[in-house]
Amino acid sequence: MIGVSLPFSELVSGRDLGSDRFLDDLFEQGVRNIELRPVPAEQDAQSVFVAATRVWRHGMQISVHTSPRSVTTAVCDVFAPLKEILKAQKQEKMILVLHPVSGTILFDDNRRMMETLAGVIDRDQNGAMLALENNRLMPDHSDGDSADFVMRVIEEAKPQYAGICFDFGHFAWATKSWEHPILPPERFSNRVIHTHIHALYATETGYTTHFPLQSGALPLEEYISAIRPNYRGVYQLELEPNRYEKLMDGRRGIFGSIEKLAAVL
Repeated sequence: MIGVSLPFSELVSGRDLGSDRFLDDLFEQGVRNIELRPVPAEQDAQSVFVAATRVWRHGMQISVHTSPRSVTTAVCDVFAPLKEILKAQKQEKMILVLHPVSGTILFDDNRRMMETLAGVIDRDQNGAMLALENNRLMPDHSDGDSADFVMRVIEEAKPQYAGICFDFGHFAWATKSWEHPILPPERFSNRVIHTHIHALYATETGYTTHFPLQSGALPLEEYISAIRPNYRGVYQLELEPNRYEKLMDGRRGIFGSIEKLAAVL
């Protein structure tokens, strides 16, 4: 299943990339999942419900990029904005993507956060699943590939409630291996339940991320092959049109990326 991340604010307003016309066009192109990105921790639940309902009305499922700020606020930050859509629950499973949080003891804090959030899902049986995402940097913003960190945290999480969001672009950027791919270890690949897919683009100061697949570098086929044996989730494009607006229109970037991704799948 191909999915596309869209700006949450535009899905609420129904304008630009969140318009009904654009959602219809995405459906016609084979897209079946829209990720609301990002849903702020302080967002009111009714606005989230409006955005989700717009997607559901167009025949697609949703996933949500949440915004936990700390271990102590994570439950409220993640679930308060989503209480209406989790109550309505118009799909069997809903992936909630989250970044690791900074803390005094990074591993212990993130393990505790995942345990606490999973406990809420277990209690409420709301159909949600947590997908902890590998980032370009460590949770404390220091240099380093966070894929190993995410893997170790998730290995201690219950698989029925939590797994990994494999961000292809972040992994390629962190490992500097887009031309001669370094693949994630099998322990990582086996716990992947969601993906974020975007290309790297060369600038004067180095490579940046979240560019369309047709205009950047990414070992797309290699990464998909690494997870394909056990993966049953969404192949989610996560582009940021404001980053590539000098190259092409936001819609053109999305449609071109859908075509490239579909050709590999």
